[in-house]
Amino acid sequence: MNLRLKVSIVVEFYKKNGLKTTIKKILKKIKKIIFSSFKQHKFEKEENENYKLWIQNNEPNEEELEKQRNTKFEYEPKISIIVPMYNTKEKYLKELIDSVVNQTYTNWELCLADGSNEKREYVEPLVNLDKRIKYKFLNANKGISENSNEALKLATRRLYGIT
Repeated sequence: MNLRLKVSIVVEFYKKNGLKTTIKKILKKIKKIIFSSFKQHKFEKEENENYKLWIQNNEPNEEELEKQRNTKFEYEPKISIIVPMYNTKEKYLKELIDSVVNQTYTNWELCLADGSNEKREYVEPLVNLDKRIKYKFLNANKGISENSNEALKLATRRLYGIT
């Protein structure tokens, strides 16, 4: 709702109900806005604390991580992670890459198809951090489905685990 409309609603309310009732209603609305904002902040803080506690109780320690890294399976399929991109912020791309690179299972590839308006200078150094990251700049945004299909084309093709 735009400001002009809000002001006209307040003026009409004032004309019908007087100054005292109008001020009470405005103060009530302000209180509601402040309280809901405080309530939301409190909820987010509680959720964050709950998540930290969950992480503390469930994340593997360094010893467990090392054990996972050294575990070899009889069959280790390559996991292709398909990611369509469009004007992806550096922070989020870095978080994505860090998350994948830091996995204990190592037979993966990250396939990124970038439909951004233009090449971003921060992308190349990030995608060159690991040879398992495959990146293609598409020169045009083809939408999430086609960008995903382009990323899928970067994936290693396997048939029932046989190259």
